[in-house]
Amino acid sequence: MSLDYISPFVRVGPGLTQVATEALDAGAVHWFAVRPVSALGTETPLAQDEVRLETAAQGQRVPDRPAGVLAAGARPLPLGAVQLQWQYRTGIGGVLPQTFRIFGDGGTGTIDYQSPLGQVDYQQGRTWYGWASGPLAGSGEHQLAVRAVTAGGVWDEQPAVVRVTPDATPPDHVDALQAETMP
Repeated sequence: MSLDYISPFVRVGPGLTQVATEALDAGAVHWFAVRPVSALGTETPLAQDEVRLETAAQGQRVPDRPAGVLAAGARPLPLGAVQLQWQYRTGIGGVLPQTFRIFGDGGTGTIDYQSPLGQVDYQQGRTWYGWASGPLAGSGEHQLAVRAVTAGGVWDEQPAVVRVTPDATPPDHVDALQAETMP
């Protein structure tokens, strides 16, 4: 997001609560902000409010999106499984997700966003989340993505993607096992 505070597109007087814009570009994200100015022309250094407006390719408004996942990381678990962890904080507008969906590439390099590997429900007030996979197919590096999704099916703007190489090596065998009775 980059707002131009040097050259505002409109200045209005007190009592005005609505402003019409020219036609906005379709298929784009637009940001608007309001900054109060005193009667002497002194502008506050902080925006009073910022609004994000996304338009689809045909120009209609796209519903507000939840914020994306933060601080995603993954580590290998035994037998080719992976532990995925991430952080979540509500973003501008406060749109809450209903769930987080996890997707993978199966080691191909292209993430399949049509078939989730799993999901974790959003919980109000919770910051850290985690998910453990079953054994991942194939060897080598895998990409996993986490997406925040609202109850209405609106996805975050950008997925959090991590790379991890599962360890499919089976554990060593046990030898020289002994047992004895205890008195």
